[in-house]
Amino acid sequence: MIKSADGSALITDKACGTQILVTLFGPGDEKETHQLFDKLKLSIVFVQQENMIDEEVENAEIFHQSAEGNPFNEEELIVNQNVVTKTPTLLQEKFIEKQLTQVLLNTICLNEFPRAALSLKIQVLQNCGRLISNTINASILALIDAGIPMKTTPLALEYTPDNTTFCFILDRRSGYKNVLQSIIDGYFDPDLYKDALEYCQEKLCNDYNYRSLHLKALKHKLCF
Repeated sequence: MIKSADGSALITDKACGTQILVTLFGPGDEKETHQLFDKLKLSIVFVQQENMIDEEVENAEIFHQSAEGNPFNEEELIVNQNVVTKTPTLLQEKFIEKQLTQVLLNTICLNEFPRAALSLKIQVLQNCGRLISNTINASILALIDAGIPMKTTPLALEYTPDNTTFCFILDRRSGYKNVLQSIIDGYFDPDLYKDALEYCQEKLCNDYNYRSLHLKALKHKLCF
């Protein structure tokens, strides 16, 4: 755990090499002039890697999202210096911030913390693809780690056919069958959308790692 944070999660997608660290602060006091009188105020911001503290990586709550084998073997956690990684552009960050904010506003029980504030800081350690889904999943795990009450614990799956990225936010209450929200970055085609959704649902059914990613967190944190 990060000593200064109320919750944290470091997710490693070993299929592509992307690593996301999310630190969470709050719920805490907010200035009276900035308060929302009936619900929680949410703040999400990307932090550049050069501003990252070594202690944050060493002590973060670790969850692996793997293509094969045990996705939760912490001994295998390394920042691969040989993969092709790139810093997200400001436009990418703002797009993900907007989409993640919408997901969390529909997920967190906001009325449980009136006049309070919750802040999430996102650090991209390695960007090798699947940035949207990994950021969303890492944020949900950080919320679980902090014990924040939620209506559900959604799971994000991402698929990119023909230079169009589809990200589906699936609802745990339906066994991850119903779509809470879908994010599309690129050209929209109804048939392509349907094929992408079917691919992700099939991937979820056939690959235990996606489901066990959240089940492990729920088992250890006992938030629900």
